[in-house]
Amino acid sequence: MASLTFITESVPDFTVGVAGHFAFVVSGGTPPYTFTITQGTLPRGLTLSKTGKLSGTARRPADTTVFIKVTDIFHHSLTQAFPVRVTAP
Repeated sequence: MASLTFITESVPDFTVGVAGHFAFVVSGGTPPYTFTITQGTLPRGLTLSKTGKLSGTARRPADTTVFIKVTDIFHHSLTQAFPVRVTAP
């Protein structure tokens, strides 16, 4: 069994007032995977589902970093930091 690895290297910028959708991609471990935020806060209007989908409509510009943890069915986990930016239209 290969160890967990984030294939996702970065999160694309979101734009204020525009609905956005993005999915984190990982490899290794044993699916299904569960995603959680362990540190930091997403900009208001954005949410992360436990299946790794980042979506929503941001209300104002932001530039933050969140730590995303992925856990597989056998409780192996990996945490990585991802900058999340929201730009003005």
